[in-house]
Amino acid sequence: MGLYLIGIGGTGAKCVEAVSKIAAVGLFNEEPIKVLFVDADETNGNLARARTSISIYKNL
Repeated sequence: MGLYLIGIGGTGAKCVEAVSKIAAVGLFNEEPIKVLFVDADETNGNLARARTSISIYKNL
């Protein structure tokens, strides 16, 4: 199946960043995580940090 994570706005991006870090330590080993950003503020640093965390997690 999989885990779907929807981040809405800047706070949602922060939540996605947190989940990616939790996944990196092994909490979500069984299922793939699919991420969707909704109403993401491109100029906000939260989105960039979340994307960076996701890319680091993918490379583990």
